[in-house]
Amino acid sequence: MKEASTISITTWPIKAYDFFSVILPGGSLLFCCFYFEELYRGSAGRFYSSLPVHWIFQKTWHDAPNNIAQSVSLGVSLFVVYLSGQVVSSVANFFLDRILMYKCYGYPYQFLLLREQCKPDAVKKRSRQFYRGSIFWLHCATFALAIYCVTWWPIFAVIAVSLYGLWLVVVAWRVLCKIIEKSGRNGRLYTLLEEWRVKFLRNFAKPYNSVTNFIEKTNRTNSEFEKPFIDKYIELFRKDFGMEPKEVGSNNYWFALFYVRRQDPQLHDSIVRWYQTSIFARNMAISFYMAFLYSVGFLFFEHLPTFFSSDLSAPVQALDIKTVHIAITLYLLLNLAIFMTVRFHYFLICYYSKCLFRAYVFLHFMANASAKEPPKEDSDKPPADIDSESDD
Repeated sequence: MKEASTISITTWPIKAYDFFSVILPGGSLLFCCFYFEELYRGSAGRFYSSLPVHWIFQKTWHDAPNNIAQSVSLGVSLFVVYLSGQVVSSVANFFLDRILMYKCYGYPYQFLLLREQCKPDAVKKRSRQFYRGSIFWLHCATFALAIYCVTWWPIFAVIAVSLYGLWLVVVAWRVLCKIIEKSGRNGRLYTLLEEWRVKFLRNFAKPYNSVTNFIEKTNRTNSEFEKPFIDKYIELFRKDFGMEPKEVGSNNYWFALFYVRRQDPQLHDSIVRWYQTSIFARNMAISFYMAFLYSVGFLFFEHLPTFFSSDLSAPVQALDIKTVHIAITLYLLLNLAIFMTVRFHYFLICYYSKCLFRAYVFLHFMANASAKEPPKEDSDKPPADIDSESDD
């Protein structure tokens, strides 16, 4: 008998995950950049050829002479959107997954399940303080640069340059300490530099910690599981896989997910949807932030010759309506990026991670409960005959 094929030529190649996590962020990035260029074109009277996103769509749409060429242009446009979405996803994976989550906090399972076992040592604490402070002060510098690029008030140029310079000094300080440490010449100079760096980094990360601690307490993303639950999870993980959870890293996620997939595919699909929701929020955050950086960079390079010749004593000029529109757009893009980053952090911890580990323990409980239940008698089986005593 010929087996039925599971592959259909009518299957739509793009799933909902591809649309929401790749195509929509890529399209949002291009649309936001296009909208900014439209605002800037209205205020500066620029031509399409000098506006990159406008130039792309002009070449793919306005220059198409017939329907066939327009169909090809539509395909090229969709490819550009999809490619932009892949770029956004790659950038988001590096900056939000690797830098924000891993470098600044550690994997969520570490503080949800193994807070005591996975306490960071002194070196890792300094590393986290460095990354947290860098994120805060670099964003402050970029925000000051954005204000300068819109208003052309020289004081904000000074603030931006000062904050970028501060960050470069901190980076150079960190590199110097690592070079001295690896050279093996850990003398008095290294000890003195390291002591100063420890004190400085503690204050360097304080503004970031003050802001994020309030958000974490509000969203409860810093709360770990209860101790009985943690003990049960560690016990089950050791029994199932013969390994210590604190020693296998991100395999806590993979092994738990594989177990849930094998025991209950429907529950697994629900958990995966929460993960996909967090990826959508992550990619949208980077999409808005890349549009913000594109807009700021565009304005900055347009007026680069005047950046280092700004006169601090020059009178502050009033802003026209077009400039106000650009300023509002930049402000909204930055706030949308921050909002979606907070949502990504919330979905990843409070929904995906907590749901996964709870499902892992719950399925063990249900399996044990099913094993302890006595077998049910078959109701269709006729009752056994009872021999009655005969009277003599």
